[in-house]
Amino acid sequence: MTNLPSTLRMLNFCHNEIPYVDLTNLPADLKELSLNSNKFTNLEFNSLPAGLTNLSLSSNKLTTVDLNNLPASLIHLFFCNHGLLHEIDLTHLPQNLTTLHLYDNKLTKVDLTFLPNSLQQIHLNSNQLTELDLTRLQTSLVYLYLSQNLISKLDLTALPESL
Repeated sequence: MTNLPSTLRMLNFCHNEIPYVDLTNLPADLKELSLNSNKFTNLEFNSLPAGLTNLSLSSNKLTTVDLNNLPASLIHLFFCNHGLLHEIDLTHLPQNLTTLHLYDNKLTKVDLTFLPNSLQQIHLNSNQLTELDLTRLQTSLVYLYLSQNLISKLDLTALPESL
């Protein structure tokens, strides 16, 4: 994106018919980017602004996503309502992330082992999870949403005291 004002702090392109967007050259001081409810099938996060704190990508047509290059400043990540998304790698999330929304996808397996210590909320409801290892959850976690999955057995003995 070019020619956007350098003073822009929030950019919202929600509820459009956009199939592709070039996320390079966004204003350096952009804090919030909302791209919900479009027609994206692929997005690359190699050049998001270093100070971005909120990224919302819900209700698109993504089948895969690479979260390895998100800005370290990111606090809230919304990646929901992707009826085609079956797996996601959470091993390289930003260390300041506090909220992670992954509800209403088709996730069948999620590894919670390497979540950032700052994470306070994980929304995994309305997926297709059949099992989940909760033994290594971070102690800062306050909310864990698992409703409407296919889980038949869950070991709750190792949950953090914060829950």
